[in-house]
Amino acid sequence: TQEGFIFECQPKAFGVRRLHREGVLAHSNVFQSLECGREEYATTTRMNWDNYWRRKRLHKLVSQAGDGLDYATAVQVMSDHFDGYWSEEKPVNRTVSQVYNIQSLVLDPVNMVAFLAEGDCPVHLRRYRKIDLGEVFAGREGLTQEYLPGYQFKNPKLRSAKEKYILSFVAAFDNDFPTALERVSQSVEEYFTAEAALVYAVFKMKEGGFASAASMLELGKEWIEKKKLERGTEGYPPEYFETCIYLARTYDLLGERRAAEKIYQLVADHEALAHDHVRGKRRIADNGQARGARVEVVNVDLLIENPMLADDHAG
Repeated sequence: TQEGFIFECQPKAFGVRRLHREGVLAHSNVFQSLECGREEYATTTRMNWDNYWRRKRLHKLVSQAGDGLDYATAVQVMSDHFDGYWSEEKPVNRTVSQVYNIQSLVLDPVNMVAFLAEGDCPVHLRRYRKIDLGEVFAGREGLTQEYLPGYQFKNPKLRSAKEKYILSFVAAFDNDFPTALERVSQSVEEYFTAEAALVYAVFKMKEGGFASAASMLELGKEWIEKKKLERGTEGYPPEYFETCIYLARTYDLLGERRAAEKIYQLVADHEALAHDHVRGKRRIADNGQARGARVEVVNVDLLIENPMLADDHAG
C-alpha cells in the first residue's frame, strides 16, 4: 500500500502513527504516539527535552519543503544545526543533527537510493555520497561519484567549535583526558556555549582544577541568564540547572560552603520549578558536607517537565 507509519512500543504500551493522519511523520528518539508519549522511557528527562526540540525542528523543515522535498533538501534537513529554543544556529544540543552523530542517512526506498554521510567527524557536516541500493542488493558496492554537501554554518567559527567539541569526546572515549580538555577548551574559545563550558569544567574537576571549573561554570550560568533576558524565551533550559548544580558542588569542593548554599537555594526556589509536576519530583537529601544540616536539592534529570506532555502529537 506504500502507507507510511511509525510503530512505537515499550514495556507498558504500543502505538502506531500513520502518515495519512499526520501528513508528516517526524521522529527523534522519544515516544510520540498517544499510547506511549506520556511515558518517559528515554535515558533521562533531559533527553526528552532535547529530542522534543529536534523533532519540532525536523517536522517544520519537512513540512516547509512539502512536495519539493528532494535529496539535496533532505540532506540539509538531516544535518541541520538550528536550536529552536534559542532560535539560532548552535553547534551542540537541541539540533536535528545531534552532538556526536556517527552516521547520517537519507533513504529513498521507492527509487532504491540512499545518501550516506562520509568522512571524518563531524561526519554530518561534510558530504553525503549517493548509494545505488539496487547495486548493493545485487552484491556489488553501489558507490557512485555523486555527492551532496552537508549543513554549512553561516558563522564558520561554529563549525570549528563543533569539530573541536566532538574531537574532545573522541579523546575522552579513548581515556585521553588531557587531549579532551585541550579540544573542548578550543571549542569554547571558538564559540562559547554553556554546554561546552560544563564539559570543560568537568574535565578540570577530574584533574583537581576546581577554581578554573568554578570560573567557567559561572560564565556558563551568566551566559544563559543574559541570553534568556535578551531573547525573552519561556522557561529555562536544562543546562542552566545542570550548570548551577555543578557550580554549587564545585564550591563545596573548594570549601566555599556559603557560596554553594546560595546556588543550591537559587535552584530550590527557582520559579521555573514551581510547576506541581516538577515539585512533586523534588527530593530532600542530606549533604555530607553540610555538617548534618538538611539541604534541599533537585534531581537534575527531573528538572524540566517533559515537553511532550503538553505538546500535540501531530506536530
